[in-house]
This record gives sequence, C-alpha cells and structure tokens, in this order.
Amino acid sequence: GARLAAAADLTARGVETALAIAAGAQSPISGPLLLVTDTSALRVTLGPATPPAAIAPPGAAAVEIVQLLLEERTAHEAALIDTLRVTSAGSGQEDGDILAVSLYRDVNANGVLDPQLDVLLGSSAFPEDDGQATFAGAPLATLAAGTGESWLVVYDLAGSAGDAATFRAGMAASTDLAARGAETGLRLAVAGPPLFGADLTVARTGALLAERGGASPPNQPAAPAETGVEVLQLHVVETTQFEPAHIVSLRVTAAGTADDAADVAAVRLYRDANA
Repeated sequence: GARLAAAADLTARGVETALAIAAGAQSPISGPLLLVTDTSALRVTLGPATPPAAIAPPGAAAVEIVQLLLEERTAHEAALIDTLRVTSAGSGQEDGDILAVSLYRDVNANGVLDPQLDVLLGSSAFPEDDGQATFAGAPLATLAAGTGESWLVVYDLAGSAGDAATFRAGMAASTDLAARGAETGLRLAVAGPPLFGADLTVARTGALLAERGGASPPNQPAAPAETGVEVLQLHVVETTQFEPAHIVSLRVTAAGTADDAADVAAVRLYRDANA
C-alpha cells in the first residue's frame, strides 16, 4: 500500500510569487493494501479421491459425483469464499433428472459422503439442462491462509431418470468461484478450472437378467453312470446396455429325491454357443 505519513511530506509554492505554501494535509493518510503474488491466490483441482465413473439406479440419493480440492496459496490471509457455481454436463436432463445437488466439506477427504462427519455447505438445483447450480453465502466458507480442504458434490436422482443417462459435474471457469481476502477484502484470483469429474450413469438395478433358456432340456430318464446329461439351460442377459459384465460366480442348487452328493459324480458348466 501507500500513505502520506506527515504534513511535511507535502510541499507547494505559489505559481506567481514562488512563495512557499504551508501544507494543511491531515496525516497520516493511507490507501488500501495491494497484495502482490506471482500465483493465483486460490487453486481448485479435482480432489485425489474424486469418485470414479459409476452406475446408480433411478431414485438413488446422496450419490457422490465430484470432489474438489481448494487451496489458499499465498499464506497471507484467510480466503472468504462467497459463491461456487457447479456446472452440469452429460446426456441426462439435469433440470428433471436431478432432484437436488448438495455441497459438503469432505472432512476426511475420502470422497465418500459421511453425513455424521461431513459438513453441509448448501443445497441447490439445476434450473436447466447442462446448467449451473449456485451455492452462496456471506461467506459460504472460510479457508485459512496457506491451507486446503476438500469439497464434495452430491446428487439426488429422480425416480424418472432415464436408463443410460449420463451426468458429470465440475467448474466450467475460474470465475465460477468468487472469494475475497478476509483482511483486505480484495477479490482473489482463482486458478485451475475448467475441470470435471467422471461420468455417473443411470441404470436399473439388476443389470443381469437370468432366465430359463428356450432350449432347456425337458424331463428325461438317464442311466446309472451316464455322462454328459444336460439338465438345465440358462439364458443370461446384460440389461443396462452400458458396459460388459464380468460374471464372477454361479451357484447351481440341486433338487429332487436323489442324494446328489453321492449320485452325481461331477457338474460341468458350458457356454452353449449355438443355444
């Protein structure tokens, strides 16, 4: 900053007489502080625990979609964060498919909402498809000088959210975060955006449908010690049309009057290529 420390620091003379003129300035007179830094005062990045691409069913509540890491970089003064605008994107209709979007301070920075631990900073909604949800306060949050913290954006999905609809969230521009210095009141520059998290895809629960195959064997006799007897055909369908499914295990349950443990020597599972 700058200031006039004393009246003697101001000298003057008459234009015609060249006589000295006594200064009557009040002193000291100080101007505002100017903070000089070679970096933006605030930096926003995707948090290290930002949620990966995921699937959620229609109507799911409190679905984590993106984690933001905010850092005050000057170590000069605390930052008062007044406004954050979260931008939506994806194939889904946010104004109809997202009932609410909430912002939490992710206290343990693990990217998972813990309502007993994490602090709710605000709730909002998207007014239009691919629009912005605004969180505001006076301030919304305070970031101590030289520190950082994680924020978590969480969606509540409508029950009508369409299958295979995708959503992602983030910040479209640095101006979507408004902050000021706690001491100076100066507007703080922000670096980092644009940045967006991974896709959240809406899919019905029960992504695999198992049903009796159309060519499943009928009731039939079998001789003792006979091998290769077909007893059941299963037809398995991946219903989300979103991604391939790795089938990890299948349990087949025995039924009937026989002692299966003693009378069945082996059970084998084949992919019925020609169905």
